[in-house]
Amino acid sequence: MKAVDLKFKIGSRALLTVVIILSAILTISGYWEFKSRRTSVLNLMAQMSQNLSITIQKAAVNSIHSYDVILNETTNRLFSITGLIAELEESGNLTDKYLSRLIEKQRLNRVCVYDGNGAILFSSEPAYKSLVPEMLHDVISGEVTDTVINIHQGKNDFQNGYTVAVHRRGGGAVVVNIDANQLLKFRREIGVGNIINSIATDSAIVYIGIQDSIGILAASLQVDSLSSFQDDPFLLQTSKTETFQWRITQFQGRRIFEGILPFWIEDVSYGVIRIGLDYYPIQTIQMAAIRQGLVRFGLLLVVGLILFGLSISIQNIHLLEREKDRITGDVYRLQADLRQKEKLSAMGELAAGVAHEIKNPLNAISMSVQRLGKEFVPATDVEEQKELIHTVRQEINRISDIIRQFLEFARPGPLQKQWFYLDELIKKVLQLYEAKISAEQITLNLKLENKLKVLLDSDKIRQALVNLLENAFDAGNGSGVIDIRLEKHHRQVRLIIRDNGAGIAPEYLPKIFNLYFTTKAQGTGFGLAQVYQVISEHEGSIDVNSSLNQGTEFIISLPINKES
Repeated sequence: MKAVDLKFKIGSRALLTVVIILSAILTISGYWEFKSRRTSVLNLMAQMSQNLSITIQKAAVNSIHSYDVILNETTNRLFSITGLIAELEESGNLTDKYLSRLIEKQRLNRVCVYDGNGAILFSSEPAYKSLVPEMLHDVISGEVTDTVINIHQGKNDFQNGYTVAVHRRGGGAVVVNIDANQLLKFRREIGVGNIINSIATDSAIVYIGIQDSIGILAASLQVDSLSSFQDDPFLLQTSKTETFQWRITQFQGRRIFEGILPFWIEDVSYGVIRIGLDYYPIQTIQMAAIRQGLVRFGLLLVVGLILFGLSISIQNIHLLEREKDRITGDVYRLQADLRQKEKLSAMGELAAGVAHEIKNPLNAISMSVQRLGKEFVPATDVEEQKELIHTVRQEINRISDIIRQFLEFARPGPLQKQWFYLDELIKKVLQLYEAKISAEQITLNLKLENKLKVLLDSDKIRQALVNLLENAFDAGNGSGVIDIRLEKHHRQVRLIIRDNGAGIAPEYLPKIFNLYFTTKAQGTGFGLAQVYQVISEHEGSIDVNSSLNQGTEFIISLPINKES
């Protein structure tokens, strides 16, 4: 049965270990796969947003350079026209009519020549009477030789145009103005805003924006506001570097992936380029991971149920085998008890029959010896006769005691059971041997569990204890060691009496509870048979373990009662 228990424990532990390892493998692999796929998608989105940012950055730089080239060419052309007008005026060939034809040919908006007082000398529109713009005063007065009035600097009549002015000999200025709408249109067509909107049509792109510390410079159509540098420390910190960064953030109540690239042109910071990408791919991975986790959990549950069923089956097999072993052991023990009881009963009946046959003649002999001692007195050797008669009477009494024991063994009286604390009963029996223990220097080791109450016949149990203790004392041959232990074991009270004597030979162990069997020179072979009978009457059991030169151990098990 120990092998079965060990097998079951190993099987249960193995199944539990398999479940734990399988759970760990599935969990780790699922988490690793999720992290790997999420990292891959994040890297892909980061690469995508970085590439888009670099593309927008290059497009913006190219747009700025292209516009600057066109603007420089336009400026140079206008300055050339002012030089031509100055030469015509000096030669006396300049007229308003010529200026009118000039603006049509050169696609100009307006040309004026001012004197030193700011009055118009010549104009492509003679009826045009414009106040001199404030920014022309320095050119007219000669403080500066020329100036350019950009599109957004103009006020008054020049506010919608692009204007150049050159100081005129003798005071005044030659001013040429063109319509800025063409420049603005060109800037819009090649500008970064148009590029941003064309790129932002991709469904994966939530927004694109170029932003500096003041505000949004350019953005896709769906952007009405973005977090400012002042309110976004991460954005501010990134703008001070030259490294692309990304993060997971919120935009208009939705979760997005945002890539941020610092926007530098020739060591001048123009803010940052921000690209928001849809978070859906990552959410898809998360949902896929959840689905895979559920599948793994379901698989683990199925495997766990299978292993659990297998474990239950193994446990049931173990229980059946253990029950089989218990029943088999009980059957063997009952068969052995039955054989022993039948043997003792047969021997007891035989002994009782012999005792009856001997008892009457023995009584006659006893009476004859008694009469012989009283009625027949010899003339000589009277004392010797008395001694012989006394010896005969002692032997007759010894035989009578043996006959009485035989009769009691063959026909034991009913048990007189009462509630007793077995530990107290053992201590009372040991009191009978205190002098013997002290005189023979016997070492007695007691370990008695207190208050173990048992329903028993105290006289018969006491006699059984006496027989066992006598055997233990005899086995020690003086200066022996006797261990007595009383304990509760499951639903039984177990008493163990062990000596350190010579032990019992293996071939004698099956016979030690037989009536008349003894290995002692002066033994009757009655004591252990009586112990076996008493314990059996109390529905208990007695076992013996012994090895030569290792001592002998008697184990008595008595059923425990409910009051205990």
